[in-house]
Amino acid sequence: MFLLLSATSAHRSYKKLDEYLENDDIESFRHELLRLHQYNQMKWFEQLQNPSLRKNVYKALSAREFAAIFQKLKLKDQVDKVQELEDTYQADVFSAMSTNRLADLFNRLPEHVIHQSIDQMDAEQARTVMQLMKHEEGTAGALMTTEFVSLNKDLTIEQAIEKLRAFADLAETIYYVYVENDQHQLVGVVSLRHLLAGESTKTLEEIMKEEVIQVVQDKDQEDIAKLTKDYDLIAIPVVDDDRHLLGIIMVDEIMDVVEEEATEDLGEFAASRGALGIEISALLAAKKRAPWIMGLLLIGMVTAQIISFFENTLQEVVMLSAFIPLVMGAAGNTGTQTLAVIVRSISNDEVKKGVWKIILRELSAGFMIGICSAAVLLIVIPIFYNGNWPLAFIVGGSVFLALGFATFIGCVIPIIINKLNIDQAVASGPFITTLNDMVSIVIYFLIATSFLQYLQ
Repeated sequence: MFLLLSATSAHRSYKKLDEYLENDDIESFRHELLRLHQYNQMKWFEQLQNPSLRKNVYKALSAREFAAIFQKLKLKDQVDKVQELEDTYQADVFSAMSTNRLADLFNRLPEHVIHQSIDQMDAEQARTVMQLMKHEEGTAGALMTTEFVSLNKDLTIEQAIEKLRAFADLAETIYYVYVENDQHQLVGVVSLRHLLAGESTKTLEEIMKEEVIQVVQDKDQEDIAKLTKDYDLIAIPVVDDDRHLLGIIMVDEIMDVVEEEATEDLGEFAASRGALGIEISALLAAKKRAPWIMGLLLIGMVTAQIISFFENTLQEVVMLSAFIPLVMGAAGNTGTQTLAVIVRSISNDEVKKGVWKIILRELSAGFMIGICSAAVLLIVIPIFYNGNWPLAFIVGGSVFLALGFATFIGCVIPIIINKLNIDQAVASGPFITTLNDMVSIVIYFLIATSFLQYLQ
């Protein structure tokens, strides 16, 4: 049984493992490591920075024991560490890995390493891995594993249980048993609970559920994650166009997809796609972000030109310049808030259910926030500026209109972009904020110029 650790206990255990390795106490090291859950084993190995100590790990663990840790590492770490493994040990580690994890790794290794590894692998595993590598990344085919249990519909429950016993150690999961016909087409599914509770003489066809939630091999991973969430699945079968069962996608793969999609959405929201994650170098992060920053700087120059255009208004009443950051900041913050809500609605498919309802709700919210903000400014500005009511009305009115337009921009632009299937990065937070800066400053100076006579 694995030992689950708290953060404090994990730290103590990791320290012990380091000490055992440094003292070359292999027996104590193995005892301490193998009693931990595989996640904790991976976290300890992940933080092991000393290459010589890592070599001691390879000597202490069998290829199968290390494979369980290795395949849980991030792909970048796998690529780095695989170079440290001796050829024979490396081949044995690869043979012990699940085929889908191995295919992911091979897609990131040099060609000569792949060919060398394929030559030393079991022919059936090599064929399966090469087949999985052909699938486009981010699709069902790339996520699936071929290590699952499928049985013929004509088997009795007693026969099915016997086969399960034989295949249990080879499959990723036996919670679901997928039922095929003689043409190897998916025709049903039986849960382990129903299998154990059924009469031994009944066939799988008699107890199976025919309505199987399934995906085709080129299905996008985001759609698969949504299906898994909606139907509370721990695995989902993958079929070809003729319903031949190709593999299954496990829930742990889906969890990785959810994290990946969330990171991608965050990167798009911040105009930093591909520049997130601790493993990203400073140079790569700068290369990813710089084009957007340069573009936003150029757009920002338009805002500067707008302010210059109203130079006479500023010269007439210098006090107006003090409220430029307030108006721009309020509009930018409101637009970003609205954008965050809309991006979430798009990712959850809420927009498809009622786009006008969402737009109306956000515009109403922006209107109410604008009213409240304007009311506060109408009270506060006269107090701090010697009863200057004209200034209060100009700033308050500008904020009210700016927030309304900012809400509209933050709401409508991402929805339009989504409808037109344009790159979502166009609707990023920095872009919306910069656009709102331009609009809000125009509103502010137009109102100020119109009521300039009342300020003098």
